[in-house]
Amino acid sequence: MSWTRAPFALCLALALGAAACGLGPEVDRSGASAGTLTAPGGESIGPCAAPQFADGGGPGTLVQCEGQLAESYFYYDQCKLACGHPVKQTIEPVVFPGDDEVGACCEAGASAEALKATCKSDCAHGACLGAIARFDELLADPATTAPCGGLAGCKARVIESLTHYKNYLVAHFAACVQAVVDDELFTLGEPPCGPFAGCLKTGSLELHCQISAVHADVVPAPVCEEAPNQPPG
Repeated sequence: MSWTRAPFALCLALALGAAACGLGPEVDRSGASAGTLTAPGGESIGPCAAPQFADGGGPGTLVQCEGQLAESYFYYDQCKLACGHPVKQTIEPVVFPGDDEVGACCEAGASAEALKATCKSDCAHGACLGAIARFDELLADPATTAPCGGLAGCKARVIESLTHYKNYLVAHFAACVQAVVDDELFTLGEPPCGPFAGCLKTGSLELHCQISAVHADVVPAPVCEEAPNQPPG
């Protein structure tokens, strides 16, 4: 899932004087499970991989999902220069099928609800993986710390902040997936570098997966035991 790049550097220039200010209480979703699909009432809705067969069943068939990652954002608090006005960066919409494939790995006879739920789970996995990749890109790009000029401490704190966001996401990956599935905000926590130049504040991801169709007659793989987008590591 690709993200737009230039606006982040522009807003980062406004964030380098960061002081304490938050986006609200953090919700701990680290215990959320992505392995069991349930309907709103709590009942199981089918034997699909989300991202793997929770009961060790299978193999299944990988079917094609259609939809998009849309109306999604990454934002962080940019205090002190503009306290109370978080920077909100649009994440470039991704339509699938396409370069970012999303699929439902399900046993024969899975319900339409289970297929669609599995597609959304796989899209959520892909969205969270894309966020990790975007943080890697930002960390490797000299333009990310360019607003600091020659201030080495400022640059180090920008890197520390983005590294915190990335590591938090990796450590709470299942919670990120569940937040995307539930169309809820995923809070990345506050970097520990303190109220000094270059230290960003509380960051959040708002990712939305929309599934428009499931094509059970389009079979990318006749045998599968897991959905295409798997957790890191």
